[in-house]
Amino acid sequence: LLIIGDGPSKEQIVELIKDEKIADNTLMICARSNLEELFSIMSVYASPSVNEGLGLSLLEAQANYVPAVGFKTGGITDVIEHEVTGLLVEAFDTKALAGAIVRLIQDEELAGQIKRAAYKNVWEKFSIINMAENTINVYKEVVK
Repeated sequence: LLIIGDGPSKEQIVELIKDEKIADNTLMICARSNLEELFSIMSVYASPSVNEGLGLSLLEAQANYVPAVGFKTGGITDVIEHEVTGLLVEAFDTKALAGAIVRLIQDEELAGQIKRAAYKNVWEKFSIINMAENTINVYKEVVK
């Protein structure tokens, strides 16, 4: 288990890792600006955020062919289309989140379909050029 990030829940997470006796199988590192080298060792990227604006870390995972799982909240639903570009579960449903992670690990065919569709979606929908064109189109509509 690779946990990336540092925040107010860090101590609780450390205690949970100890309580569950998974310290030997867990690596916890502080937030990093460049995650590309870590994506190569990931089977699934899980984002348990409930306050995500766009889900940039999800886009980064998808752009690196890592299938993603997230809560059905905020901007995460802009990035993940359930069962197409990732898996979505209800917010705060940690059992469902764990189940979705296990599902992608066990179902290699589904994980492969999702990561290919997500990769394509990232570059078609969220590329810099596409985002700039969409912004220009919004400005054009506003001034009409």
